[in-house]
This record gives sequence, C-alpha cells and structure tokens, in this order.
Amino acid sequence: MAPVTITYSLSQEEYLRASTQLWDHRVVGDYVNWVMVVLVAALGGFLVFQGAILGWGALGVAGSVAGLTLSRRFFWRSAYKLAHKYEKPIMVRFDDQEIQTTTWLKSGTVPYESYKTYLMSEEFLLLLIDSKRFSILPTSAFADGDLDRIQGHLEKHLKPEHKRWF
Repeated sequence: MAPVTITYSLSQEEYLRASTQLWDHRVVGDYVNWVMVVLVAALGGFLVFQGAILGWGALGVAGSVAGLTLSRRFFWRSAYKLAHKYEKPIMVRFDDQEIQTTTWLKSGTVPYESYKTYLMSEEFLLLLIDSKRFSILPTSAFADGDLDRIQGHLEKHLKPEHKRWF
C-alpha cells in the first residue's frame, strides 16, 4: 500500500461525539439509558403511589442511571482537556508496517499489532488500543479514496470492533 498521510485537529465537541459513538457501539447507548430511566422512574413512581417501599429503590436506580449517563460527558470533557495533543494539528501516516503520529508534543510509531480493533463510523475512524485508550481520526481528514484504502488495509491487520450489549 502506498503510504497515506492525513493532518487534522479535533475539537472538544468532535472528541465528545467520537467517544459517544464508541460508547453507543460497545454497550447500551444514551438513548436506551434514557428510555430505561423513564420506564424505571415511572414504575418506581407508580409503586410509591401504591405504597410499596420497593418504589423508592426503583427511583434510586433510575436516578443512578441518569447520573451516570450525565457524568460520562463530564469525564470525557476532562479527558479531552488533559490530552494536550489536541491543541494543535496532528499528522498521521499509515504505511504497510506501522502508523506514525506527529503532534506538537511528540512523534512516534506504532505497529498495527499494538491496536486491538478498529471502529469505522460515518464521522470517525477509531483505532482501539484497549478498552480505555483509542485514537480518533475524523473521516473528513482523508482524501477521496484514501479512507477506503485504509479500511481495506486495517482489515488485513485488525479485527473490526464488534457490538457488545453488556
């Protein structure tokens, strides 16, 4: 494969969207969380109205799920602010053996074997190192045809990230 080089920057909002897309792909996403909150809260309210003490437990569960869903974006915002590499443009070069990355902080190469899987969405290519660490590449940074070439190349080295429900 002829090397493919992209240069991009990533805003906080893009980082949050990419993180949300990964979360939605890996587990039950925000939409399902909010449906669960509404249903469990309605059940809890009904039980409390009927005088059943279990209703308070259901309301507590609904509140916990709502709090976790809301706090996730807070943690992602904090992670973005701590990752100073996004403050300036990032250059990434794909070749047959490795991926080279250059930021204003450092440069380095990573063999494909260091990544566990990848996830392709309409907006982002996510290269996953493990369950918590991943690289975000906006698909808009790729020239016409390069994204298809990269995806075909990634399929030779990595497995696509599969949908997990829990």
